Amino acid sequence: MRQALLDWFDVNARSFPWRTPGPRDAYAVLVAEALLQQTQAARAVPAFERFVARFPTPQSLAEAPSSDVLAQWQGLGYYQRALRLRACASALLQRHGGAVPTDVAALEALPGIGRYGARAIAAQAFGRDVVAVDANVRRVGARVLALEAPDDLAIERGLEALLCRAAAPRERGVSVTEALIELGATVCTPRAPACSRCPLLPTCAGRGAPESFPGRREVRTRRREVMRPLVARRGACVALRRRPRSGRWPGLWGFPVAAVGEAPGGRSLAGFEHVVTHRTLEVRPRIVAAQHLSGELAWLPVRQVAAGGGDHPVAAIDRRLAERLLDLWSSRREHDEAAA
Repeated sequence: MRQALLDWFDVNARSFPWRTPGPRDAYAVLVAEALLQQTQAARAVPAFERFVARFPTPQSLAEAPSSDVLAQWQGLGYYQRALRLRACASALLQRHGGAVPTDVAALEALPGIGRYGARAIAAQAFGRDVVAVDANVRRVGARVLALEAPDDLAIERGLEALLCRAAAPRERGVSVTEALIELGATVCTPRAPACSRCPLLPTCAGRGAPESFPGRREVRTRRREVMRPLVARRGACVALRRRPRSGRWPGLWGFPVAAVGEAPGGRSLAGFEHVVTHRTLEVRPRIVAAQHLSGELAWLPVRQVAAGGGDHPVAAIDRRLAERLLDLWSSRREHDEAAA
């Protein structure tokens, strides 16, 4: 199975800027792993190239303002990843002289890395004979071994141990980890897997009914939540406020939001829905006077907000609202001009 997998990978491996032949840049692999959490590889590539061009070393990342880091992360969501990656760079400087450690335990102790990330970096950057079990690897293992409940922690650890044996010899350990991830991402997909192209088909216990494995997870119902952003306008500009360092969209700028139970007054605008992870936000914006807003505000052209905020990076939900405001105010101006 190992040889069939590696032979397949040698021919079918996708090309990524962090997947270079020969010795690899461990910092580049670390950044890529942070990006690939909750982000598809196709979207991660341009973001990776942009990010490492701006922050080519752990020191440049650690010393950058958080607003700059968040701006480079814009559009990827889960912004805590960006702040944790910056904290990780600081830890590399303080604990390891700016170098990425080769030891799995030392990697796992870094902020935001965790068990999977430590093994993925150790395997891909340093060729360590460890296997990182992500959703793709878990699915491949579940089908090859006909496991119905691979989300069980004990089964995952057993699968990890079994695959680690497959990762030997050491010099091909990196390829085994990457090959398993690649197989799950491109062939052994969640739906309609391309079994005829799978190098493990002859020994796959789940062949014939691959989508039966792993067993279906319980579907989590999205909670609904009401959000009331407040829109204050000065000519072509709107008021934004910086969000706290913790919570949703940490450190980003956005339209001020009315607290639960607060009656902000003003005039309501047409609302919309915005999905975030396990919640559906019912966005109900209101036009208010600037004097009703407290705290430090930044006044930005609404077009700048719709384009991402520039030096004041904003989340997707604020970009959507700004785009709607542009459409609304543009149509009203055209109506007024026609009436005149």
